[in-house]
Amino acid sequence: MKILAYTFLFLILGYSLCSAQQLRVVYVNQNKHKVDLNKVSDEISDREMYEAIKEAMQRKTEFELVINGQESLYKEIEKIDNSQVEPGRIRVVIRSGAQHQFTDLSRKEILSKAKSADKEFLVTDSLKNFDWQLTRDREEYLGYEVRKAISRDAKQTTVAWYAPAIKLSHGPAEFQGLPGLILKVETTMNDKEESVFTWLATSVQVLDKLPQSFARPTQGQRVTRNEFKEINEAHNKRLNEMYGGGIDKD
Repeated sequence: MKILAYTFLFLILGYSLCSAQQLRVVYVNQNKHKVDLNKVSDEISDREMYEAIKEAMQRKTEFELVINGQESLYKEIEKIDNSQVEPGRIRVVIRSGAQHQFTDLSRKEILSKAKSADKEFLVTDSLKNFDWQLTRDREEYLGYEVRKAISRDAKQTTVAWYAPAIKLSHGPAEFQGLPGLILKVETTMNDKEESVFTWLATSVQVLDKLPQSFARPTQGQRVTRNEFKEINEAHNKRLNEMYGGGIDKD
């Protein structure tokens, strides 16, 4: 009798998750660069900068993806950093993609918050077409059957694992468009350094209600991604001219 009860409860919970339209997924993101740091150190005259880059490469970052049907909000989970950088020391931060991104699958639109020269921007972009190739490879991850899909273009090769049982076509960062929630992603850049970026889901939670922070962003000057890139490059050029291309240490 207890076995039947547990089986019935499992089926109810499984159906609830599969049919849910409001989810919170936590991902861990890490950037890996297949490069010999000892060789790189020969090219970096500042040993302190070399150590800062090495530390940044090994750092992991947590993100949350809140989903409401066709819409999702992806942002970094803010944590209190008790580690203090000594005066005169350098700290390098390596980012992969937007840190606050709103995706609307129905409109095929991505809205990202960004800053340049202390000015807020709302960067608009269209959904990327990954041209996914579905494979027969399957495995289990976080208790779900996940299936492998591959996308290739001139710049990168992306391998994603999605859960068909969770019928939402979202994923971390810019990744989307598969017949199920994406739980794992690995992107390898087609460059000489073979940089690798990974996103691994650590938890999937059904939400009774959406957090107050879930909203389509509206603040900031609305620009396209190319326009923001030009604005940011012009700002960085001005900074380099002001400081002579040097590094300002805290």
